Amino acid sequence: MNSEGGLFHTNPFRGFPDEEVMMKILRDTHLKDQQYKFVYSNFGMSVPGYIVGQVSGRGFWDAMEDYVRNDLGLKHTFLGNTDMTVYDRKENPCRCWQWEKEDIIAPAGALNADIEDLLLFGEMQCDGRRPYLKMCHEIQGACDDSTDSGLAWRLDKSMPISWHTGAAGPYHAWLGINRKTGTSVAVGINYGLVNAEELGFAVLRNLQ
Repeated sequence: MNSEGGLFHTNPFRGFPDEEVMMKILRDTHLKDQQYKFVYSNFGMSVPGYIVGQVSGRGFWDAMEDYVRNDLGLKHTFLGNTDMTVYDRKENPCRCWQWEKEDIIAPAGALNADIEDLLLFGEMQCDGRRPYLKMCHEIQGACDDSTDSGLAWRLDKSMPISWHTGAAGPYHAWLGINRKTGTSVAVGINYGLVNAEELGFAVLRNLQ
């Protein structure tokens, strides 16, 4: 929470951590060669993005925009800020989280897409044209009693469904894919009290 209204109004990751703090966290974190309990981490999602940016020599922001535009061919997906109005739990209007190119956590939350592009991205997961995308749906470990973990995907244990939820303040997006039927469902919410995941699963299960 902060003086500007809390997480629904202000991006807590804008400018923090910086590169120096990120490197200190990585140096001071000592992991054993063992399985750990699954915990989602914006920081953890951002480290690979930072590495990709460094290896490419262009930084994460420019490398990702090139990938989205030229490799995936998504026309309505971009990194950065949007002026679309969203609403907090008291129905007060507020902006989506704002980002800068230098933000370390940008790989975990600065990507914007419309529903059409989310559905196209879902189709790409199953059509075989980009085999590396299908690899992301292989089980890497357990999340909880009902889901396993892929690479940035949650894998439902009871059905062949992969899904991921993205949240930035009151705005939530959910993409779910039935890997057996190739059916995708995308949900976008601009109000802080609506559960995009619940809506998406309800639709996807009814389409089986």
